[in-house]
Amino acid sequence: MGDHEALRGLISLSGLLGFSGLILFFLQPPGSAEQVLSVCSALMGIALFALIIIVTRLRRPRSE
Repeated sequence: MGDHEALRGLISLSGLLGFSGLILFFLQPPGSAEQVLSVCSALMGIALFALIIIVTRLRRPRSE
């Protein structure tokens, strides 16, 4: 049960990073450092989500 709770927490964290970065990207002045950090935040959220998918697929027991 602990793995499912940790997985849910990581997915929530990746969603928070990704969506907040995308939303803040449009609210920051164009070309500012804040806008660059928003893009980096969105990319980190997407990368974390992709890493979660890869790890869960590799850890899944194979059925033959």
